[in-house]
Amino acid sequence: MKKVWMSSRTAKNHHYTLHLVIGMIGVAVLAVVLIFISAYFIMKITEYKETVSLLFCLMVTALIIFPAVWLGRSLQRDAMIFCEDEEGHLYVMDVRQRIGYQRGLIGAVQMAGKVQKELAKIKHQTEQRKWTFYKMPEIIKVDVIKEHIGYYSLVCQVKYDRDRVGKHTYILGKGYDDENQLIYALQRKKQWENTVEEKPNKQPVYILLCTFLFVALAGICTLSHPYMERLPKFLYFPCLGCVFIVSCLGIYFTIQYRRGE
Repeated sequence: MKKVWMSSRTAKNHHYTLHLVIGMIGVAVLAVVLIFISAYFIMKITEYKETVSLLFCLMVTALIIFPAVWLGRSLQRDAMIFCEDEEGHLYVMDVRQRIGYQRGLIGAVQMAGKVQKELAKIKHQTEQRKWTFYKMPEIIKVDVIKEHIGYYSLVCQVKYDRDRVGKHTYILGKGYDDENQLIYALQRKKQWENTVEEKPNKQPVYILLCTFLFVALAGICTLSHPYMERLPKFLYFPCLGCVFIVSCLGIYFTIQYRRGE
């Protein structure tokens, strides 16, 4: 084994379980505080309560989602390990995939405890040079590397056991020891043919189409609402359902575009 890349937290024996528990408590406390603050201001307002309530709901939801996503990416980074052998083969492993899935909050904490033990075991084995690449997916080719705020998205061709090859997208959180060296190793797997024979990206067209449909359907919903009564009422609920479907598709294509898939 030539090189192993772990997150700075994992390399310093950071308590994975404690990180999860504190993060979950923090997100829960933030949600309660924001809800109480929103309720207080809504009770003080005498006009446009419906509109203000909707705006507060959207704002609180966004403020809760962002730290939750950050916590998830941070835990994913701490559980993901990259390594390279003497022949230049690059391997990746998400330790969480070796742990059986358990439901509920208690199950999540128990899973985190098992992940922490597995990380400590791997760290000890790498220090003793006894760790093997058994059942670890090998990154044989990197199609796309896109840098974002706080993380990279990697679209890779991965070789699994028994010579089975498939496409996989990894979210590589920033914060690894010798991170520049890891990015360089991934860049070496990005063959020059990828940039020359790059397929046209259709996601922007799909996103634009979803945006147009969303605006059109939302306009029909507004005009067919009983409060407006500019269009027949029977159009409201079918169009509302279509708005939801188009929104989901737009989010899906946007995520694909950002990841470079």
